[in-house]
Amino acid sequence: MNILHISSPDFKASGIMTEIFHLELKKRGYNSKVLLLHTHKATNDINAVYVGCFSKLYLRGINFFKRKIYTFFAKFSIVKNIKADAKYCFLYLNQYKTLVRTKQIVRKISIKPDAIILYFLQDFIHPKNIYELYIIYKVPILWVFPDMNPMTGGCHYNWGCEGYKYECGKCPALKSNDPNDITHKNFIFKQRYFKSVKFITFFGGDEINYSSIFKNITNKKLQAPINPDIFKPNNKIEVRAKMGLPTDKKIIFFGAQYINEERKGIKLLIHALNLIKKYKPQNIEDVFLVLAGRCDDTLLESLPFPYKFLGLLDANRELPAAFQAANVFVSPSIQDAGPIMVNMSIMCGTPVVSFNIGVAKDLVVDGETGYRVELGELNKFAEGVQRILDLNSSEYIKMSNNCRELGLKLSTTERQVDVILEAIKNNN
Repeated sequence: MNILHISSPDFKASGIMTEIFHLELKKRGYNSKVLLLHTHKATNDINAVYVGCFSKLYLRGINFFKRKIYTFFAKFSIVKNIKADAKYCFLYLNQYKTLVRTKQIVRKISIKPDAIILYFLQDFIHPKNIYELYIIYKVPILWVFPDMNPMTGGCHYNWGCEGYKYECGKCPALKSNDPNDITHKNFIFKQRYFKSVKFITFFGGDEINYSSIFKNITNKKLQAPINPDIFKPNNKIEVRAKMGLPTDKKIIFFGAQYINEERKGIKLLIHALNLIKKYKPQNIEDVFLVLAGRCDDTLLESLPFPYKFLGLLDANRELPAAFQAANVFVSPSIQDAGPIMVNMSIMCGTPVVSFNIGVAKDLVVDGETGYRVELGELNKFAEGVQRILDLNSSEYIKMSNNCRELGLKLSTTERQVDVILEAIKNNN
């Protein structure tokens, strides 16, 4: 079977999943090929529309001049200078402009695919390309949704807006009262091309069941693939000693790429931590916080317990150690398809306390692998953390083992590729 993966980023950050699935399929004997927006060097299996050492710089230069031209015309009101609320994450407003011609894409494809898998497509593939690829190859299009953007008029996180259930417009991110605003135009553009494509989608959120575009499409749940040989339980005392963390404290771990990002829920977490401090004054002496990611120093000063800020961690060495060192990982995210750190924590055998969103719905089982509470219920969130901190040794070992067993059952690369292959075979 010939399988083509298409993704905008290379094998870093949001492009890691593409590489993981590609390599697993190759290991199983499938003819797997990857097409990226840009890469330094093409290989037999990995190609890109733009190839070369300066390909990324070239694309950045093009985008830079496009922004300069747009800003220039906006000054003279030839183009409306629209700004979106950052928390909705509009990476670009006009989503019906051509980014790369389909002919350019097809020239770089070396196989006749039996299935095409799409990942993160920003600045690369747009709805017309997807439709034209489907018409050319007449094979199922599998799409691994990184967030809600494929089903909206532009935002990646909807913050309770229900426009995606209809046709968008009157966008709260744009503070718009116009039913025919740019988000409505984006939505209609997507709808026009997507209605004729045979999709299989992979998205864990309930929103897809109400999406005006995708609600009648076959959807499967796919967990982030986690390597169980890297993310695994370890001796907490030894790990802490290596990391310079206290060996006699109960450690609460929290991390995110951008901790200050509103959707990651840091303000809610601080409130919950203050409740924990209030519930049990002894926690002042017993509890220690560990944080990882990018963060504003002023925010760290508001933490109610002693802490260590680790910054950005190496994904294959330092990050697993942070989970291994912790008694509990807290996930206060309020808008998230993941976060992937929940998968990582569960695989490491570290219980999780989370709101009832994203992957927590499948991985955080009350009293078994942690505690999952309804969005915004901070008292229950704090109670869940405290329950885990209060477990005796045998109770904690049992919960930790539950985490590891569930991680091995649901989050391995092998399991995710099985889901993908089953979806392809059932739709050919």
